Amino acid sequence: MSPYIATACILYLIGKKRQVDFYTIAIISTLFYFLPIFFGFTWFRDGVTDIVNPITPQMDAVYSTVFFLLLLGCILNDAVLSRPFPMTFIVSRQKQLLYYSVALFAWLIFATFHWQDLIVGRKENFGSLYSVSFTSVAIALTIAITSKSIKWACVFILLALIDTYAGNRELIAFAAMVTFILIMIKRGPVQLWVYSRSMIPILVAAFTLMTYKMISAVVILQRWDLVFARLADPDFYVMSIMRSEPFVTQSLLFSAIEEGWTFNGSVFLNISIILLPFGSIFSEDVQSLSGVINQHMGYLDYGVASNFWAESYMMGGMPMVVISALVYAAAPAAFNIMFAKWRSVVIRTVVALCAITLIFFLHRAGIEYSVNIMKRFLLFALLVHCLFILMNGRAK
Repeated sequence: MSPYIATACILYLIGKKRQVDFYTIAIISTLFYFLPIFFGFTWFRDGVTDIVNPITPQMDAVYSTVFFLLLLGCILNDAVLSRPFPMTFIVSRQKQLLYYSVALFAWLIFATFHWQDLIVGRKENFGSLYSVSFTSVAIALTIAITSKSIKWACVFILLALIDTYAGNRELIAFAAMVTFILIMIKRGPVQLWVYSRSMIPILVAAFTLMTYKMISAVVILQRWDLVFARLADPDFYVMSIMRSEPFVTQSLLFSAIEEGWTFNGSVFLNISIILLPFGSIFSEDVQSLSGVINQHMGYLDYGVASNFWAESYMMGGMPMVVISALVYAAAPAAFNIMFAKWRSVVIRTVVALCAITLIFFLHRAGIEYSVNIMKRFLLFALLVHCLFILMNGRAK
């Protein structure tokens, strides 16, 4: 059933004349992370063994529920809440430069301590300095794109590409989605199929990010013979899709359902602790959703991402999946309202990044880590705002 509802989502998205908004991102994100439904299986690697599991009826019920409620939410939003996004931005040049300077300083501090890890792609050693660097560069890059500061945008895109080289694709993915939203909202209500030619570079870029994961290790090792050999092999591109992140993350949903994973903690307590500025101090003895997943998958010799829908199933089976899907289907409407209401480039930046975190990154990061990322965006914006007020006060 889920492939048919997913197809209905695609047809509505490209055929309906509508404003490109966060529902657009939500549907595209869900289609991407539920990609295994079109192949009928999930995949992950245990050592040298490929573990292939089928899409079960219970998994199909989860996917169908999410797609149906998301499509329903999009239709209701277009009928009742849809409004054009105002294009006038209130821009403070001084504040922009402060964001750029702080972000560049944060990245340079990170690079100073971890330049060797950057070169060889040891991202597991990046630590907390990377969190600060990622947060600051993501905000600065989005502000630069939003305010059309081409030179600064190029600087931070370069930093995002360095991050991609080291094996992290999140920063460049955030930048791509923000750019897509900002370009398309200027055109008002559109039928996306009209821009099918323009979508080709976007699809190529997305596919490049997927394939790069398969060759990043040999690129870092500078084994160019292996790089070119893989790029010349047609099977490499097929395997890049069938072994991509969605197939691994959906394996977690399969295991959660078939093995009966459960979560006995309180997700609300965990989120409350995460929202505290120094919440990690109190989280040592608290059971987390990601901790339960890592406990079950700890036998693997590599780290796995999370899966929000597996987490939902662990907390309460299909009833909790339905509740989570309802909240997920309503979230883009809330972000659309906030994005339309505020015209400040900084506030719109934070809204856009939080929206992308909650409707895209959530699929593979889980609820706890996604909330943590949004907290960092908010705290960094608040910190720079306070610094800006302090500097202006001293100047006077």
